[in-house]
Amino acid sequence: MAYTDYRHTNRDDWEFTYTGAQLLEAARRKYTSFVTQEREARSKMAGLMIDMAVAQSDPRISECKKDIEKFGSERERCTVWIHEFARTPEQNYRLQIGDVAYFDLAPEPKTASD
Repeated sequence: MAYTDYRHTNRDDWEFTYTGAQLLEAARRKYTSFVTQEREARSKMAGLMIDMAVAQSDPRISECKKDIEKFGSERERCTVWIHEFARTPEQNYRLQIGDVAYFDLAPEPKTASD
């Protein structure tokens, strides 16, 4: 490898083009995952609230609140993306590397030991 292989690269700025149809199922999978996680956080919160030994200041309460808000917010975003991707399946969307990772669009490559 040459020294310049790691200098002045634009790899983190690359864009990847996907259609709405290609993104629709990925958005649905993310939505399902966030619904499950939000329900689990809400269930955990309910269990803590029923337990009379748990104080309102218990850090687990704050953790549950944060999880409910985080997963609920992500679920709502996925709802909009699902709507948009279904509405415009031929539309091209330019994704950054983080978007591709977020939607789990790139499967883990096989290694020599696989």
